[in-house]
Amino acid sequence: MALLNAAQIYAQSPPTASAASPSFKFVSVKPNWSGVISNFMFWDRYAVTGKTAKFLIEFAYMRSDNRYGVTLRDDLVVEGPGWVNSRTFDVDAKVEDSQVEQLKQHPDHLADQMRMRVQSLLADRFKLRVRRETREVPVYALVVAKCGPKLLHTDPELSDRFAPGVFPFQPPKNPGCPAGMVCMKSRMSMAEMAFLLSRAPETERPVIDQTGLEGEYVIDLQYRHRHRPTAMVSAAARGGGNIANPTPPAPPSGPSLFEAVQKQLGLKVKSTKGPVEFIVIEHVEMPTDN
Repeated sequence: MALLNAAQIYAQSPPTASAASPSFKFVSVKPNWSGVISNFMFWDRYAVTGKTAKFLIEFAYMRSDNRYGVTLRDDLVVEGPGWVNSRTFDVDAKVEDSQVEQLKQHPDHLADQMRMRVQSLLADRFKLRVRRETREVPVYALVVAKCGPKLLHTDPELSDRFAPGVFPFQPPKNPGCPAGMVCMKSRMSMAEMAFLLSRAPETERPVIDQTGLEGEYVIDLQYRHRHRPTAMVSAAARGGGNIANPTPPAPPSGPSLFEAVQKQLGLKVKSTKGPVEFIVIEHVEMPTDN
């Protein structure tokens, strides 16, 4: 609520799709009744199942320098009719064959190219108009801790990055990471680190970079994965219901995300206020038939 009620600082003209904007060759938009949910981004197509219009907006208007294909926080897209948060759709959009090879030659540009195409899709099929608006709101600031940063500059041997569309703050699939932990290692700037922290399940506010550190660093981080309480555990905690096993499972040992950021990286996350850009829905319509 604090984010939604924050005072406006300024607004700028909305980004609009033009004839020169990248677009898809073929687009199918259908209402979803199956309950199945998925999200895929390939070289030649963008396909989502059971996703809301708000999800599409969060992807289309994510940061232009976002190399990870990570959507905006849900609370940074505001206003609009209620159905943008509730009605779900299946979207299958295909890229022109002649443009696929260009995307393969520039993999770091895939997420940016796809988001611009989805902007065109939303303008055409959903008649979407938005504006960008910056507001002063409660945030977390990523700063250097008193002990100083514990970061390595770009390691030539660490040439791999997370592939476009892969979100690093998720429980790992690799067997080398302890059970119940999240392990990540990649090169990134502090601005990218703050952006990814904003999308971690442990973070309920946007995170902005105030470290003053420039360039890329090796981020080697391990922390305890946050397990959200189940409905059974939540009911037991409130003292209600006939719960057969009200004892929540023991959390895995290891530092929390914020503890790991300070101990392992020499950085700190502190509560403050700062400017955050919102996407404000000015107009949107139910999508046209295929």
